[in-house]
Amino acid sequence: MSSSDLTGVDDLTGSLPISVYVSFLFLFSVLMICYVLLLPIFEYTRKANEEQDKKDKLYPTVKHFFWMVRTSYYFFIALIVVLFLQYPPLRNIIFYSLFIIDQTFELLLFSIALEKCLCTFFPKLEPYFTSARNSLLDKIWALYIVHVIKELSILVVVRRTVGNGKAKDTVGYVHGIILSCMALFSMLSALMHFPIMKKMRKLAYLDSTQLNTLYTYIFWLTITVVVFKLIYILLFTIIFILFLPQFSIQLLVYIIAIIGGLTTPIIIESVYIVCNIDKIYNINGRKIREFLKLYLK
Repeated sequence: MSSSDLTGVDDLTGSLPISVYVSFLFLFSVLMICYVLLLPIFEYTRKANEEQDKKDKLYPTVKHFFWMVRTSYYFFIALIVVLFLQYPPLRNIIFYSLFIIDQTFELLLFSIALEKCLCTFFPKLEPYFTSARNSLLDKIWALYIVHVIKELSILVVVRRTVGNGKAKDTVGYVHGIILSCMALFSMLSALMHFPIMKKMRKLAYLDSTQLNTLYTYIFWLTITVVVFKLIYILLFTIIFILFLPQFSIQLLVYIIAIIGGLTTPIIIESVYIVCNIDKIYNINGRKIREFLKLYLK
C-alpha cells in the first residue's frame, strides 16, 4: 500500500458531486488571483522596509516567514502543473509539503508568543530566549526533517498496525489531531499576545516600543490566522455536515489542511502589506505611481 493509498485523497474525491468540484475550482481560481496580485505589492513593501526591519530582534523569524512565502509560491506553481497533468502522487507530495510548512509556521508563531509573554513577566530572561530562538532558526532545517519523519512514521505505523480497511480512516484521524493541536496553538498564541500589547501601549512613549513594528506585525498576523482559521474551519464543517454527510470525516480533515497550507502565504503577505500601508500610499500619490509600475513593467 503506497502513501497515496493511505491518504485516500483519490478515493475520497472520486465521487464528489459536480457542485463541489465547481466550488473548489472557484476557490482555487481566487487563490491563484491572490497569489498573482499580492506578490509584487509584498515584494515592494518588503524591500522598502528591509533596512528598518533588520534592526528588529524579530527580523530573523520574519525573514523565515518571507522564505515560506517564496517557497509556497514554488509549490503552488508546481501544483498547478501537476493538476493539469493529473499526476496524483506528486500532487500529494506537494500537499504534504505545504502542510509541513504550515505546521512550522504555527510553531514559530507560538514560540514567539510564548517568548514574549514570558519576557513580559521575566524581562531578565529575554537575552536567553532571543538566543534560543535564533539558534532554532539557524537549525530550522532540522525542524522540517522532524516533520517529514513524523509524517512518514504515521504512514508506516498505521500500515503495520491497522488493517487495510481502517488504515485510511486512521491516518485521517491522526491528521485531524494534528490540525486540532495547530488550532489550539493558534488560540494560545493569540491569548498570550494580549497582555504584551497592553504593556506596549502603556510604554508607547518609549522609542524602543515605537520602533518595534515587527512585533505589531506578528501580533496582527497571529490574530488574523486565528480569525481566518475559525472562519474556514466552521464554514467547511457546516458545509460538510449539511451537504456531504455521506463522506467520512477524513475528507473534511484534508480539505482543512489543504486550505490552511494554500492560504498561509496569502495571510503572511496581506498582513505585512496592511501593517506597512504607508509605504504604498501617501497624499501626493508618488508612491502609488511607483507601486503601479510593478504591474505595468
